[in-house]
Amino acid sequence: MFWVALASLLVASGPIIGGMADRWWTSALLLHMEPLLLVWATLTAWLLSFRGRIGMALLLLCGATGAAAGSRYPMQFPDPPAPDPILPGWLATVSECGRGVVSPLDEVRLLTWRVTSPMELAELYRISLQYRPDILVVRGLTRGAVLERIRADLGAEYQSWPERDADADSIEEPVVVLTRGVFHQCGSGETAWSYDSHLGPRHFMFVGITPETTVPLLVTSYPGPWGELDQRRVQDAAAIDAWTLERIGAGGALVVADAPSPRYQHLDRWFSRIHLRSTPTLPTWPMAFGPLPLFPVHAYDRVWMSREWKIEAWERLDVHLGGRAPLVGILQPAEASGR
Repeated sequence: MFWVALASLLVASGPIIGGMADRWWTSALLLHMEPLLLVWATLTAWLLSFRGRIGMALLLLCGATGAAAGSRYPMQFPDPPAPDPILPGWLATVSECGRGVVSPLDEVRLLTWRVTSPMELAELYRISLQYRPDILVVRGLTRGAVLERIRADLGAEYQSWPERDADADSIEEPVVVLTRGVFHQCGSGETAWSYDSHLGPRHFMFVGITPETTVPLLVTSYPGPWGELDQRRVQDAAAIDAWTLERIGAGGALVVADAPSPRYQHLDRWFSRIHLRSTPTLPTWPMAFGPLPLFPVHAYDRVWMSREWKIEAWERLDVHLGGRAPLVGILQPAEASGR
């Protein structure tokens, strides 16, 4: 009877935790602890089955699975009103360039990763050379010397924020975009444009993969909500990003986001209004808890793309060195006849 009650309690807790995560930071914390809950339930069920209590083990696994599934489908809260953003001075010029972007004709290989430890820098170099991405988006811990090696060996170019020289030591939380193509200039010669939102700067650029394929790329982030105020800031930032892309008006746009929140439906609602859809990326967190390897259950690396693209495949690279796994995606033009 105890195990039946425990399984029922776990199943009921999922929707409650998911529904309240937008309002209470404690519920959001429980969502982030979901991988540990699943590990505990799996180990406990294994011990119960080892003692011959198969029914109890199945009840516990069903309860933990139900709680995890329920937390992914929370109650829907209404969107806050769209903010009235300050018009960036460069937006009119970039919009002129955006109107000249045509539908893509070539596939694009995208690699995105948040690097969290110095040990992962060697892996960053290795997987960059192995997968040879057309677009590489790196966040977290980086080193200028490593980026220079990747740039030289791939024949690529990169931009980083905050700007620094190649000899700079490791710094926290930069954003780096590297391409084996070119960053197209627009207006007075700029190759990237940044603007601020409620959650920090975002970066937009035109990445030329081939002469026939240019990708309007927005690199952004949405920190996980820890309460009602933070949740409103996340939604306001997503609204500003969607508003900016809509006014640039370039076809074939991609949004590569760091979104460490167990749920992202509130982001989908804003981007769907400008006909960008979320791609079903793979879970990338957590890969490890200290020395203990874990299995990822949260997709914290999100990609939204316009109707000109379709995803061919996602691959998660199992690098058990720290927080997240690198994610590699192959994007194909949606119109095969244009190839």
